Amino acid sequence: MGLLAAATRLGHLDPAPTLVAVIVVAVYRPAYRVLRRASVFRRAHAQPYELLSETTTRLGSTLAACELATIISDGLRAIFHDPPLALYIRRRPTDKLLERIMTHRVVLPHAAPTARVNQVFRLDEVLLPIGVVQQRAGPLLLAGSEAALVFGPLVSLWGIIRDAEAQPIGLLVLGPRSDLDPYRARDVRELSRLLSAAGLAFTNSASCMTKC
Repeated sequence: MGLLAAATRLGHLDPAPTLVAVIVVAVYRPAYRVLRRASVFRRAHAQPYELLSETTTRLGSTLAACELATIISDGLRAIFHDPPLALYIRRRPTDKLLERIMTHRVVLPHAAPTARVNQVFRLDEVLLPIGVVQQRAGPLLLAGSEAALVFGPLVSLWGIIRDAEAQPIGLLVLGPRSDLDPYRARDVRELSRLLSAAGLAFTNSASCMTKC
C-alpha cells in the first residue's frame, strides 16, 4: 500500500485505480472473515437432523444385528460428513466383551470390555468426549488393546448403547467430522436419541448371536 501511494504521488500511476486497489486490499481480510463466519453459521443451522430421525426410524425395520449396524453407520456417515467410526455389540447377555461388528476408516481393537465401559460411563450418560473417557480410564490399568481404544488418534466421542436393564449392549466410537467442524450440543442430543433407539433395537434383535 505504501509503494502504491508513493508511485501515485510521483505520477507513475493513475490515482483512481490505485485508490480502488488500496481499498480492495484493505477490506479483503475483514470481509473474508465476515463471510467465513456467516458460512459457518449457516452450516451450523442447516444440519440435516431429519436424516438422524430417518435413521432412528429405520432401526425398527429389521431384527438383524448386522443390518442395524449398517443402518447406524450409513446414517452417521451421511449426516456428519463421513467420520471414522466403529460399532461394538454384546452377542449374549453373559458376554464380558463387546464385539466389534462395524468399522470405517479407523483401526481399533476387535473387542471392548463391558466392565471398562461401565466404569467410564455414569448411569445418566450416553455420549462422552474422548477427553473425559481418557481422564476416567487413565488411572486404570489398560491392556494394549484397551489403550488403543481409549487413546486412538481418530476418536472423538464414545457413545454407550444400553439394554432394558441399563447395561452396556453396545458401544459407538465416533471420530472427527471430515469437514473439521466440532460436534455441537444439538449433535450430541440427537445422537443420544439415536443410541437410545439403538439399545431397544439391539435388545429386540433375534440375530445378535449370528456372526457378521
